[in-house]
Amino acid sequence: MVTGVLELETILALHLINAACSLERSSVRGVEESRQDLVTQAASFGWDFDDFEKRGLLRIATMLEELMQRQNINMNRKLRDGSEG
Repeated sequence: MVTGVLELETILALHLINAACSLERSSVRGVEESRQDLVTQAASFGWDFDDFEKRGLLRIATMLEELMQRQNINMNRKLRDGSEG
């Protein structure tokens, strides 16, 4: 039954994201679902999150994506500054 609760939370979140993008820019941080999972689930309701992203109304990033971006930034700084560790 936990799966059902998580799915319900995701569906509610998708509804809120769709409504928010109709009014202003929004950002989504996915913890469990990938970007593609969220886009696919939204499409099942007829919402085009890809279009929201293209229009600059939505940015979807998973926590893993953000962590990797931070690590890349830190690595680039170390390389630029000549640090090794």
